Amino acid sequence: MLSLSLLAVSTLALVQSFAVGLVLPSDEAQYRQTNRSVNAQTQQELASVLKCNTTIIGPSDPGWADATESCEQDVARIVSIVPHFHHGYYLNAAQVRYANHHHIAFYAVSRGHSLTTDAARFTGIEIDMRNLNSIRVKPNRKTAEFQGGVYGQEAIENLWGKGLVTATGTCSCVSLIGPALGGGHGLQQGKHGLTSDHIVSMNVVLADGSTIRVNERNHPDLWWALRGAGHNFGIVTSFESKVWPDNFKRYFIRTYQYSSRSHDAVFEAVNKFQGNGTLDPSWLASFGLYAMNNTLSTTEATLYWVFLYDGPKTDEVVAALKPFDQLLPLS
Repeated sequence: MLSLSLLAVSTLALVQSFAVGLVLPSDEAQYRQTNRSVNAQTQQELASVLKCNTTIIGPSDPGWADATESCEQDVARIVSIVPHFHHGYYLNAAQVRYANHHHIAFYAVSRGHSLTTDAARFTGIEIDMRNLNSIRVKPNRKTAEFQGGVYGQEAIENLWGKGLVTATGTCSCVSLIGPALGGGHGLQQGKHGLTSDHIVSMNVVLADGSTIRVNERNHPDLWWALRGAGHNFGIVTSFESKVWPDNFKRYFIRTYQYSSRSHDAVFEAVNKFQGNGTLDPSWLASFGLYAMNNTLSTTEATLYWVFLYDGPKTDEVVAALKPFDQLLPLS
């Protein structure tokens, strides 16, 4: 283990499970041996490049499983890097420059919740920002600076003690910036918009390793792209985002699951419920997603729909959701 921030090294051949006594084809055995050499060389080279308190972890090190954990367990990493110091701007740029110089693919991870199959097929350098989790509220208490690894629960707990809230997702374990780069549904969107609507500026490492600050005036093309389609335009190492006085102490949330036979009726009911944009902002959130739930069906996607209300459960709130209760939800 090389001690410098947290860096992990792997390839698919090294993380796949093989049965005891399995004889590998000669070309596959050679592939595994070659990548062991690549991993060792990469560790040593990065140790000399990343001079800022980094720990480089390989597949045989005790911290490897934690360093590479993600929703997609079959990601084939050559290197995974997790900074352990306060400012990750320089380190991420150095990693990108190294990857470009050696023609190695790279991508950034904030919390590891990507569900795309592309993530599972990726081979290259993973830049893991989970330990870049600093939060600093600005003196005007209207914005705060978040590092790229901050996730929902950290933001909620940090800001709540200061009487503030910001946009966070419905799952507290997911990062702030990951969903924001795709728009970002969350618990404040009824009153304050999507997570991307909260962002004031971003510090970004570009694909060539250069670093820029992006906002409405600086690099307006990237500013437009990063707030909704931004996952491949750069690595957001930190960002400034709007914060608000805490606007609710109690809230009511209800989640429905529907089979395919109810989907059309659900969307009709949602359109009526939202009244073409006239829905009371006390309904902080109304959104859904499709997912496969094999406990319900192995052939059809399940539709999940979430409602969040600013306040306690009342007869009026329950009555507003009655049309959805009548559509035969699975739960």
